[in-house]
Amino acid sequence: MVRVIKGFGSAHVQVTGLDRVGRVVDRLGDSNRDSRTVMLAVTERLRRMQLDHFAREEGPDGQPWPPLKPETIMARGGKSSKGRRELRGFRRQAARLGVRLSRAEAAMASAAVTNVKMLQDRGTLKSSLAKYATDSEAVVGTNVKYAATHQYGDPSRGIPQRQYLYITESERSELVAMLTDKLIREALRH
Repeated sequence: MVRVIKGFGSAHVQVTGLDRVGRVVDRLGDSNRDSRTVMLAVTERLRRMQLDHFAREEGPDGQPWPPLKPETIMARGGKSSKGRRELRGFRRQAARLGVRLSRAEAAMASAAVTNVKMLQDRGTLKSSLAKYATDSEAVVGTNVKYAATHQYGDPSRGIPQRQYLYITESERSELVAMLTDKLIREALRH
């Protein structure tokens, strides 16, 4: 079973119900070492899958995350002199074409061209993804305070849901195939 768990200011993807994996590996020999090794490999692949969700910027249904608000883009652009120069540059280019852009419109145009990444302003959330494994469980999650806010959204604060912790059906199939392969290799080794 795959669950996304919401804790106080945290979010985790947990793969459970893999007790059968532990029981199969028990029959193979040293279950503490072998099943934990298998589950550690699963957590590493699961973590890479979650990192890929950041790169694709899309939810479990394959739909893109809601776009950033112009205010957010302007705030990011205003943090560095390079960002401020880019915004001014877009406004000047538009003016040469006879189009007058507001600062917000210039920020949106700048973001589209410079590929501003969502949920990755400083990289804290993405780099905080940690993994944990037992003999029958693989967990990837984060304890960053604002993780759950982005995972589930917060309509009262105008923050849309941008799910990054999930497993698609194809990812689930990949994990099952990986587990099967590793179990067969372990069985052949013994």
